[in-house]
Amino acid sequence: MNTGQRCIAAAALCFGPFATAQVTPDPLALRDSLIWDLYENESHGPLLRAVDQQVIEAKGTTWEDSLFQYTYPYARAAWKLNGVEAGMSAASGFVERIRGIDENPEHVLEAMGDQSWLYYEVGLIEECFKVDSSALVIADRPGVSTMARGRARQYVAFDLAQLGNHAAAARYFLDARGIYLNGDSSLRMNLAESCNGVGSSYWHLGRNREAERFYLESLKWLGDSEESEMLVRKASAIGNLALLWEDAGDLDKSKLYLERNIALNTKVIERTKDPTLRDEAILTRSRSYANMAAMYHSLGDMATARNLLDRATSDRSGVLEQNDVKLLFLKESYADLERAGGNLEKADTLLQEYVDACMQHYGIASSYTTLALTKQAGVAASLGQLHRADSLFDRTIRAQLGMKGSEVAPVLADTYLARAQFRTDQHRYPEALEDLTKARTIYADIHGGMDRHVAQCELAMARAEFAQGRIDQADLLINAALSKLQDRIPADTGMLIPRSELAPHLLPEVLYQKVRMDRSRRLATTGDLHELERAIRAVARNKNALRDEDSRLLLLGAQKQVFDLAQDIAFELHQQDGDRAWLEKLFALSEENRSILLKQRLNTFASLSYAGVPDSTLEQENMLLKQLEQDEDHVLDANTLLANERAYAAFLGQLQRDHPNYFALRYGDRTYAIADVQRELLGPERSLVAYSMTEGSIHIVVITQDRAEVVQVADPGVGRLVLDLDRAVVDREMEHYIERAREVHRIVWEPVAHLLTTPEVIIIPDEELFRLNFEVLLSRDCEVKDHKDHLLIREHTISYLLSATTALQFKALDRPHGKGSLAIAPGFSDALKQEYLAAIPDNGPRDQAYLDHIQQPFAVITAKELGKLFAARVMVGGDATETSFRSEAGRYGIIHLGTHAEVNNSSPLYSKLILSKSGLDSTTSSDGYLHAYELYQMELSAELAVLTACETGAGQRHSSEGVRSLAHGFAYAGCPSLVMSLWKIDEKTSASIISDFYHELADGQAKNKALRAAKLAYLDAAEGEEAMPYYWAGLVLVGDVAPVSDPGGGSFAWILVVLGLLAAAMAIMLARRSGRKSAA
Repeated sequence: MNTGQRCIAAAALCFGPFATAQVTPDPLALRDSLIWDLYENESHGPLLRAVDQQVIEAKGTTWEDSLFQYTYPYARAAWKLNGVEAGMSAASGFVERIRGIDENPEHVLEAMGDQSWLYYEVGLIEECFKVDSSALVIADRPGVSTMARGRARQYVAFDLAQLGNHAAAARYFLDARGIYLNGDSSLRMNLAESCNGVGSSYWHLGRNREAERFYLESLKWLGDSEESEMLVRKASAIGNLALLWEDAGDLDKSKLYLERNIALNTKVIERTKDPTLRDEAILTRSRSYANMAAMYHSLGDMATARNLLDRATSDRSGVLEQNDVKLLFLKESYADLERAGGNLEKADTLLQEYVDACMQHYGIASSYTTLALTKQAGVAASLGQLHRADSLFDRTIRAQLGMKGSEVAPVLADTYLARAQFRTDQHRYPEALEDLTKARTIYADIHGGMDRHVAQCELAMARAEFAQGRIDQADLLINAALSKLQDRIPADTGMLIPRSELAPHLLPEVLYQKVRMDRSRRLATTGDLHELERAIRAVARNKNALRDEDSRLLLLGAQKQVFDLAQDIAFELHQQDGDRAWLEKLFALSEENRSILLKQRLNTFASLSYAGVPDSTLEQENMLLKQLEQDEDHVLDANTLLANERAYAAFLGQLQRDHPNYFALRYGDRTYAIADVQRELLGPERSLVAYSMTEGSIHIVVITQDRAEVVQVADPGVGRLVLDLDRAVVDREMEHYIERAREVHRIVWEPVAHLLTTPEVIIIPDEELFRLNFEVLLSRDCEVKDHKDHLLIREHTISYLLSATTALQFKALDRPHGKGSLAIAPGFSDALKQEYLAAIPDNGPRDQAYLDHIQQPFAVITAKELGKLFAARVMVGGDATETSFRSEAGRYGIIHLGTHAEVNNSSPLYSKLILSKSGLDSTTSSDGYLHAYELYQMELSAELAVLTACETGAGQRHSSEGVRSLAHGFAYAGCPSLVMSLWKIDEKTSASIISDFYHELADGQAKNKALRAAKLAYLDAAEGEEAMPYYWAGLVLVGDVAPVSDPGGGSFAWILVVLGLLAAAMAIMLARRSGRKSAA
């Protein structure tokens, strides 16, 4: 029973026959009370018998007018006791009874509302819609109340939303809202529901700002009421706000809303005695669990995602039928988790369960079933079960060919396309071409012959023909595809106005394939490079407007291909004539590639804030970008698109004038010349080496103060070797480390060693090379006992840059330097964690990851001694909060972060510093985590930040994306140098190295030289296992290498003293541990 019906039932009890039952108990009144007790206690059989008896005995009495209120309890009891079919039959029969005996249309509407809700609960949405559509006719009869007329429209709107017709749903929700606004204040819950419905519909239609406005209006009508019915609706609006913020890219704000949603629903579940309201709250909570699971999945945190799915499954299993679609979908989510985690066998098993459930619930002739079979075919192919994959593709295609309806054809074409890719991967080109021809025909019938879907098929067909050596046929097909994409080709000059095109990867891929085919018949030409530059401009134009994750991934793949080939061609042209211009072009291409990758990461956040840029400007930017977006159901006509692009161009011009730094970060396409690098970054004792990994090759550009050269080497799989080396270092497998360190040195260093004659070298890595500290490479064959003598750190002072472009951009900002030092150390003691737990409200979510962080007592010792020995700003324990750090950090020249940091390689901008959660409440947006994306909102004046406790969190450990995002965030915020760790390093040795590092800085050394000197001092004293790279090589310097501006001042004194005390304390602790072990 829905909440409105239950309230009316309660009113009937208060003002109906009970009022006359003061002296002699009325048996009908007593039975009515019994019925509601049985309903609350889930006593289904007795309830059915009691209602049947009540209907018989109420005939001809005033109770006959209140029988409608039993529709839901009666039908629900029949469902729970005898199954879905019995329940639905009971509902239909009871409604017919009411229509025959009760002339009040509102009573009939209540009964029909209960019937439609039951259909919804068992997943029969079409039947639900039929009932509510019939009810709407009754609601529009004269004399029907405002509430009943509005509610009838709400129900139809809800059904339409469930069926995917969100535009029509929005109209009905708005009609309901208009009706309620003309009513009295008692309708505020109905107003809230209708506003929430409008917001949800608008969100599905991509109208996010209007959606947010209606969600907030919904919360306004609900107010601060603690009534369960109000709390359920408040939770729904908050849950929808969570989805909106997730769509905007602000996953942390989304997570906070979801946690509030879960807490509110849990409160209702524990308080209410109404089984229907409890079931509704359980289902709403389960949706929030599922949404949070999807969020953590996207962040690469599979363990948390799985835990949340378990909670969603537990909730739904207690309320829904086992074959209900809302429960079935979770099986697919589990399979997606396992597939993403590489557990293909488990994913296959789960998908089979999902397919079986779909077959039982929908049959083979259903889009749910056929899509599940297609996904299962893909998993089978990944498992190498090629015959089974063939069989699954055949099965789903046969099923789709037998289905009717306009929605079938595009799904069938997509399936042909998927099977064609599978067959292409197996080099079964004739069969693939057959599937592609069928798909192209279907797409052309649906969208017309010049549509992008047709171009996509022709691109795939050209690849298949080219793979068979049929160059002429491939040429015809690639040119046909290009002819359909002419309107996407940007002008060669001028500002690029962002555009969110459907399938944005298509044009870059077609141009790439065209050049690739041309190169197969001749040497590279400048025309080839020109074609690829058009592709690059197409990539750049789409990068700022994309929100869809699949589109971003496809565009990223196309970008990789295009830039790889462009750099290879630039190198070939340089080899042909030796012209330095081609070397400049190669270097510029590698820099531009890095720049686009960064901008794509930033553009995942539609709501990201930036220091110095007003929120109103950012909101205007996001609104204009939204107007450029298109999807399958919302394709802009040419005139609208042109008008929107002109509006955005005008905005960008103003943005460049008002906020040049922000414009350069998000839209700037300047790449610096080699001469700029030589003048600004290098000197007689410093050179730069930039790596660029392309398909099968590594380009190594070496720049010194007076020359620049490029070397190309074959790539035998250096990425794999680097990851293997990384594992050997962390696992302390010395023999394996020595083997890999020599092998990697031969590939990436020896070919250019003769060019690197300066003592200092700045390295710009690429891809997996970001995971490598070059200092650990070995310059000659050696054994464990003498490996220390042949380390690359012995030959050069090494530091790193993210890119030359960002280094020069941030150097040009020339921000003022802060004074003094800041030390921060939460410590993560048991007392701090208990303080956090005590502050969590009833039913509030707890952050288990925060509670699991190990204690850092020596970091706290460092900070506390600072307070005694030097007048510096110290934040320890509960004072080391995100809020405090944000307010204080901008004033200091050196920031020492004695806390955990978690690198997220799946979603790099979610890499984070973990701070204290003390003092957090619902009024603050702080959550105890300072994420990489939040650094862009800060204004720092530090010359150096030191972060020694980086740990790999979500995502693949070997990726470098998280490290880069943290470093770039600090640089943009105003801290050009960051010392950080590439792995979770040993606490004792890091304390020793950092102590010496600060000592060297205090003597006026440059940062790169100071860090090298500290490491060499440690190495020279280390013996046995402690000389392994694991202990000393984790720390690297990223960014500016210049000395700090006040090396002899008090800002270092406290560090030297405290770290000395820390080292002594650690030595005592380790000795005690050793003694206990010996005694044992």
